[in-house]
Amino acid sequence: MLLVLENQIVNLEISIGGVKETFKVVEGRIEELDLMRVQLRDYVVEAFNANWDVMKEALNASIDDQTEKLTKKNNALKAMVVALKEKTKAMMEKIKELEGELVVCRVAMGKMMLASVLK
Repeated sequence: MLLVLENQIVNLEISIGGVKETFKVVEGRIEELDLMRVQLRDYVVEAFNANWDVMKEALNASIDDQTEKLTKKNNALKAMVVALKEKTKAMMEKIKELEGELVVCRVAMGKMMLASVLK
């Protein structure tokens, strides 16, 4: 029985570690997406400044189309961020739940050890 509880504790600790690692990966992806958005904006600004006269006509002709595409991409990015935040919240709730289970297992194991010492 004690061995089973110890195995459960080990499994819970491994699970918590996995959730925390996934959380770090999600945070890293969000940071990467934010950096990519800034880099894209900087690149577009630089390109427009360098070729403004040449691109002015093309820009005026396609501004509505480009705005729609960028809006869709931005909305998709926002949806991804919202989904990642929801997953992160769920993971944090799972971590709290697992930590609670870990406490219960530790208390149970402590009681069992105390009972075995008293016998």
